[in-house]
Amino acid sequence: MVREGYAWAGSSYRRGGFGTQMAIEDTENLRRHFTKTFGKPKVTFLHGQSWGGNIASKAAEKYRYDGVLLTNGVLAGGSRGYNYRVDLRVIYQYYCGNHPRPSEPQYPLWMGLRKDSTMTGTGLRARLQECTGVESKPEDRTALQQRNLSDIPGVGIAP
Repeated sequence: MVREGYAWAGSSYRRGGFGTQMAIEDTENLRRHFTKTFGKPKVTFLHGQSWGGNIASKAAEKYRYDGVLLTNGVLAGGSRGYNYRVDLRVIYQYYCGNHPRPSEPQYPLWMGLRKDSTMTGTGLRARLQECTGVESKPEDRTALQQRNLSDIPGVGIAP
């Protein structure tokens, strides 16, 4: 867009999480700052991706924009928009039973991780490998790993 001669203003939000109203205000504050610094643009488009799509759609309802482009916008809201992750988490645990392991403190699967967890991305990938053999050649997987790898993606996930 910039190479084509359009100005582009992008922001992060003052804090992470799902503070929708705060993020809408931050987006509008960015537009005001841009206008104060560079002057009023002829046309203003608002773009939002993923969670930013929710912010952009709500900002467009509250403030006037010439157009809005939403790409993969989470428009159902933070809770309903991510329920599929809980579904996948429960399915994974049903098949794999290793996140958490039976010997580890148990916690609700919707949580993702316990607050005191020391799990790293590397550790999580190791558990996925243990359960599914996803990084192994097919001929090197156990029958159980192959079944898990085949079954997990298709269970409970609508096509």
